[in-house]
Amino acid sequence: MKRSEPGLLRLSSYFLSSLALHAALVVLVSLKSCRSDSLSVAPTLTGQLVTVELTTLPRLRQPKTARPGGGAPARHVLHHQAETASASVPSPAEEPRGSETAGGTPVDVIAAPSPRAIASPAVEGPSGSGSGSRGGPGGPGAGGGGVPIVSEKFAFGSDTRAAFKGVVCFIQPGILRIADVHRCDPVATFYTNTFDVDERQQVAGFPGISERSSWFMIEYTGAFTVGKDGSYDFRLHSDDGSYLFVDGAMVIENDGKHKPTSRSGSIPLQSGLHQLKLLYAQTTDRMALQLFVRVPGTFFEKLFTPRI
Repeated sequence: MKRSEPGLLRLSSYFLSSLALHAALVVLVSLKSCRSDSLSVAPTLTGQLVTVELTTLPRLRQPKTARPGGGAPARHVLHHQAETASASVPSPAEEPRGSETAGGTPVDVIAAPSPRAIASPAVEGPSGSGSGSRGGPGGPGAGGGGVPIVSEKFAFGSDTRAAFKGVVCFIQPGILRIADVHRCDPVATFYTNTFDVDERQQVAGFPGISERSSWFMIEYTGAFTVGKDGSYDFRLHSDDGSYLFVDGAMVIENDGKHKPTSRSGSIPLQSGLHQLKLLYAQTTDRMALQLFVRVPGTFFEKLFTPRI
């Protein structure tokens, strides 16, 4: 059954009224909300709300200034640091005393060593592996400057200039090896062209210097010439200890207190000039010191001389 037109009109009227009422309610609510917002914003225009908000915020910590005791506000401090950054960094020469090095040692603690802490250089002597001015084998070489020369010829040399210079010093009684000599002050010098002290009892001492004939050490140094290239065989015969060095290389070791004993060694040499160093020590009783060489291409050895 169909509805009548008056009924439709009435229903439409009710619907439109509901819509109008709903719209009015929405408008009222919006107006109320806008009013509350305007009320909250309105004090901002007077500055009152800003004052209240600043008083309720926690106080910001100001950055430390570059100078003790405070300084400008943060914005000015940063601006000042930006302008003077290069000037505020001290150069190494301007670094304040008392600052620490990388190792943690204060700079003003580091000081130059006292004169007593600086050791004087060792004096070159007739050997040198020891700690004194004259020591065991392998050292820098004989000195002997200013040391008196023997007055005449004797078993180990003479006062006449020759190829090899000998420097003698007295060792402490009881030291049986050249390698154990740590200090030995020179007392006399002499010269020789050969080393040919056969087995004997030495009673003469050192002419014009001392009559002492035991507990001494001699170092001979000098140059010799070889005529051709090759391997040269040396034999060192001694009582007591002895060493032979050629061009700084040890060729023979015959150290220690012992009866007359021979030791041999070889070294390749080129023709020309070479350096020799020979160490010899005497403790007590008999003594002997002889050096022989066998030239390449020969079968027999001969007494060593400055030219071989």
